Amino acid sequence: MKKLFVSMILMVIMGISMITGCDKSLNLLPEDIVSKALKANNPIIPYHVEYKVVMRDNNKIISDNNVKEWFKPKDNKRLEMADEKGKQVTVITLYNNEMVIYSVNEKKATISKNANFSEFMGKSQKDKVLDSLKIYKNTHKITMMGIEKINDMEAYHIVAIPKDDKTLLGKGELWIHKDSWFIVKSIEESGDTKVETLYSKIEMNSDLKDDVFMQKFPDDVKVETNEDLMKPLAEKEITIEK
Repeated sequence: MKKLFVSMILMVIMGISMITGCDKSLNLLPEDIVSKALKANNPIIPYHVEYKVVMRDNNKIISDNNVKEWFKPKDNKRLEMADEKGKQVTVITLYNNEMVIYSVNEKKATISKNANFSEFMGKSQKDKVLDSLKIYKNTHKITMMGIEKINDMEAYHIVAIPKDDKTLLGKGELWIHKDSWFIVKSIEESGDTKVETLYSKIEMNSDLKDDVFMQKFPDDVKVETNEDLMKPLAEKEITIEK
């Protein structure tokens, strides 16, 4: 379960977006959304959001996490993740190319210097939507289902259905906020696994101070750097039998 929680953390850090998008993906959207997308300025701006990520296997919940996220251009990001039972609470900050992962329950913190995540964070919300659609480009039929309200937020509902049963990804559903381009809800299926993400709060152009992205630990927290973690491997002697 701990490995699963770490995997969820990495997914959230990278924005759950693994493919670089481009405006060619606009032809995957219904015409009315394409028109809005082409006109949208949609710059990269500060925000604060809150959402839940639930993972199921054979309809059984295996991971249920609440996430709070703060972002400020120039690659500053803060994530607070907690499972429903409070057994795993993790705070992650990215600031000045330094990533800090603080496991509250385990009283451990790891600092990684010279971390560069600009590839994952230097995108607008519109580009992230296009990235998500690109995943389904060749293997799914994409249909616009209409406009629906998700937690009082108007969103385009798009469904991607596999063209055949040989595709790795199953059915996918996206609800795209009309104003901010956040994917306020998504359901992604792969085999017996289903991941659902649901946003409950979106604040754009938040006035975020730098100290939001800095962490301070209690005295009883063990703090290590990535260099500390690599030392045992570097000092270990490797012998080769002749």
